Amino acid sequence: MRIVPNAQSQASAIEATLTLVSNLCLPMTDTPGDSILTFQVENPSDIPLRVGVVVDNFSFYVTDSLQVELEGLENGYHLLRAFLLLPDGEVLKRRSAYVEAEFIVGEQVTQVEKYFYFGQPSLCFLSPWAVRADLSECGERRVGSSLFCDFFVNNLQLGQEGFSVVVYVDGSKVGEVHTWESFYIEGAPKAPYAVKLVLKDPIGGEIHFPTYNACQRDVRAVPLKVQKGEEEGSFRVEDKASTKEEEKKAGA
Repeated sequence: MRIVPNAQSQASAIEATLTLVSNLCLPMTDTPGDSILTFQVENPSDIPLRVGVVVDNFSFYVTDSLQVELEGLENGYHLLRAFLLLPDGEVLKRRSAYVEAEFIVGEQVTQVEKYFYFGQPSLCFLSPWAVRADLSECGERRVGSSLFCDFFVNNLQLGQEGFSVVVYVDGSKVGEVHTWESFYIEGAPKAPYAVKLVLKDPIGGEIHFPTYNACQRDVRAVPLKVQKGEEEGSFRVEDKASTKEEEKKAGA
């Protein structure tokens, strides 16, 4: 297996901007409408864009709407990350297409440990959970025997002497990514198998905490409904969402 950059990516060419309109300075309450986030998008291109939202370390949520309602969050501190995606699920590689904010739900509670911090280096593993424009389900985007992968990084600089992203398949290292671009894993095995991206710091240490910096996705063969113009044989990708217990172990 090897890593091959996505030479046909449009993600760096679109000069779009994502802005959070909602004021998160005041704590959110249970009042209807108080937990709705409103975004604004400036998009000079004619390509429709989607909004991806991650709260804390939950799986990311993708929507065509500029309003997102947050539900089921515990009282206390939370971290919001949001970004823009192309219709096929590839994330825009621009700082202006990203929002990061911290907020409080309910009354501020005493938290012995805080698992997520505003402004820290972060990695968000987006694909192979690639969103298709013509499907309501998510699946693997394939080119031959290659697996498409994409990610978002913030508060860091990728480079030969900077941060990097290490790619593993079934626990074996496939390679490292030093530039912020989507890529393919050529020679991906027959499903099921696991793909893991891990953030690596400039001195060579892998960052496993918070656990979104070392996220794994399991790829398993599940036939999806084939749309017109699609090839037979797609895949479903499951997100290995971490729990607070996993967070504690990772931080130990």
